[in-house]
Amino acid sequence: MIREITLNWRGEPLMNKQFPDILQIVLDHFPDTRVQFHTNAMLLGNRVAERLCAIDRPFFVYLSIDGGNQASHDSNRGEDSFRRAVRGGRSLLQHRGQAAWPHVSLYQLDLGIDEAMYDAEFLDLAARCDVWQRVTPIVANGSDPTYDDAVDPVAHWHADARGPQPDGACFWAGYSLSISPTGEVAPCILTQLSHEDAVLGNLHRDSMRTIVERASAFRQRLEIGGRRSFALCASCYKVAGQPRAPRPPVDLRERFARDAITL
Repeated sequence: MIREITLNWRGEPLMNKQFPDILQIVLDHFPDTRVQFHTNAMLLGNRVAERLCAIDRPFFVYLSIDGGNQASHDSNRGEDSFRRAVRGGRSLLQHRGQAAWPHVSLYQLDLGIDEAMYDAEFLDLAARCDVWQRVTPIVANGSDPTYDDAVDPVAHWHADARGPQPDGACFWAGYSLSISPTGEVAPCILTQLSHEDAVLGNLHRDSMRTIVERASAFRQRLEIGGRRSFALCASCYKVAGQPRAPRPPVDLRERFARDAITL
């Protein structure tokens, strides 16, 4: 059973002008699966927002807006991207109105910015969303170092690992599949197709049963031989373990509202 489909990774899904149609097709074919996508929100103009909000099935949208203010977000996403992103998020919420769907989360990367420096427009958008969560930026080797705002965001991606390297299979390997725009399937969303070990097949030529069987065999070999038996996993520090249900996000809206009242 496919529990979740995420239509993005290292790319902006709304760059495809047919994305709302693609989303509708996925929702129609997987009515019992959670479907979601992350967007930098800069392409959420009125026309796109209206098309998304016209979709008649439940889905989840994550607005990726980083740091909490213009300077921090633009340092990570590019000059003038913050205001466009906030404007796009507002557009989506306005077109949704009082409807239940799409469910909209503000997905903030923690770039080490003092909360007192958060932009008023950012806080206003956060209050309008259904959930506001803040996460540590992911890094290439799977470790989880604390972000240092004195470090260039690109440098953080190559941050050193912290602590001893786990040897067992991570909770992604073999259970979570990364699919490229050309249909190539990999068992890892960090390295994707950068190693020969990562290629499980292609959706255009291989059946889903074959791909799942290869994913299962990949995990079994990893559990027996350890991470160093695969070039794909040899330098990865992602925590080991079995797949689990996603942890409920810590919603920051209530805390910030409470602090505002206290002040």
